[in-house]
Amino acid sequence: MRLSLKPKTLNMTEGNIFKLIVSFAIPLLIGSLFQLLYNVVDSLVIGNFEGSAALAAVGIGHYPQNIVVNFFLGLGTGVTVLVSQFFGAADERSVKKVIDTANTLILAASPILMVGGYFLTAPILRGMNTPDDSFAEAYAYLVVLFLGIAGTLGYNLNAGILRGMGDSISPLIFLIIACGINIVLDLLFIGWFGWSCLGAGLATIIAQWCSWIFSILFINKKYPQYKIRIWPLAFHKDVFGRMMKIGLPLAFNSGLFALGHTMLSSLVNSHGTAFAAGYNVCSKLDSITWLGLSSFASAVTTFAGQNVGAGKNDRLMEGLKKGMLLALLTTVVTSLALVLPAPWLFSLFDNNPAVIAAGTAAMYRFEPLYVIYAFFYVLTCFLNGVGDVKIPFIANLVLFWAIRLPAAYALSYFFRPEDLFFCYPISWVGGLAIVLPYFLSGKWKRFLVLPKEKETIPADGE
Repeated sequence: MRLSLKPKTLNMTEGNIFKLIVSFAIPLLIGSLFQLLYNVVDSLVIGNFEGSAALAAVGIGHYPQNIVVNFFLGLGTGVTVLVSQFFGAADERSVKKVIDTANTLILAASPILMVGGYFLTAPILRGMNTPDDSFAEAYAYLVVLFLGIAGTLGYNLNAGILRGMGDSISPLIFLIIACGINIVLDLLFIGWFGWSCLGAGLATIIAQWCSWIFSILFINKKYPQYKIRIWPLAFHKDVFGRMMKIGLPLAFNSGLFALGHTMLSSLVNSHGTAFAAGYNVCSKLDSITWLGLSSFASAVTTFAGQNVGAGKNDRLMEGLKKGMLLALLTTVVTSLALVLPAPWLFSLFDNNPAVIAAGTAAMYRFEPLYVIYAFFYVLTCFLNGVGDVKIPFIANLVLFWAIRLPAAYALSYFFRPEDLFFCYPISWVGGLAIVLPYFLSGKWKRFLVLPKEKETIPADGE
């Protein structure tokens, strides 16, 4: 197959800020919707062909893998920040060293994660209070996801590298390809072969491996100066140190967030299969709002990183304002689009009245207030982009572990089970109460000037 895509890096240090953010975010949004589509297709096909127990199993099995994936996505965000800063500074040598080191880390970690995931799947699912009628299907689904995790991590790393350079169109192409592959394989494996959750897992992993391979071929052809090598591997300790300084707080934050969601899922599972299935469908639908928000927030991160790297700090606040406005408007529109026809949307996945009632009740309790989280999230992404990752890490830690989880258990105990979902807006207010005063204090501005000795990572032996 011949790749004919043209690289479309976006220099966000010059030109109309509003146009730059929209140009970056729209392909990212479309790509994210395609990624969501092939996740939703799993649930649609499973729910219609296999029933509520299998539908719950897909949702339950997804959470443990997310702990690992989100941890590495956090590291990937650190890579994106470094790439965007060095790209903004026109330092190709340092960009190459960041890419080499990140690729080596993924290739070294994947076999460990595959083996560990395989042996830990059963204990994890038991610890999550997985309903008996969903356990076998959840086990099959999760084992497959862990065995194919290299493709998931590799693709997301390459997508982050491209976005750091301002190229949000190429990852969109790879996701469209993956989505088509996933839909065809879902219908084949589940609808025709009857492989249920095992088939859903295989379809997802095969699609993500295809995306990873396509992204490697594309980068090597269109960006030969950043060629990704499987062997020999290159590892640079100086780059790794900077990557960890930025990426580890983001990684632990993402990983702990996913772990918290797993614990929250355990609480949800304790209320029965129908309740768990309704919540899992709600999570799929809610992803539509999240993806719109995250696309503009990611644009803010890349915008901030490139302009800090270029020393154009006078553009930062205007970029934040434009990105914030777009993110808030998108969040309001998508939230309304989900809340108004909620019962009908849930009926598309499962016509069980108990599943529809549980999912709708969950959505009504947090989706209308999502705009609070949008404000919080864009601020944290802006701070991450300038290299100030400590306060966002602390805020997210407090938001989930000190507020959301305790609130969920308290609400579930003292009120109706569905009231536990009020824990989301309660935690968003708590997180914003930490980030907003810090942002207004201006203390983050100390990160705006990169120390001269760190602007360029020295070559080996220098």
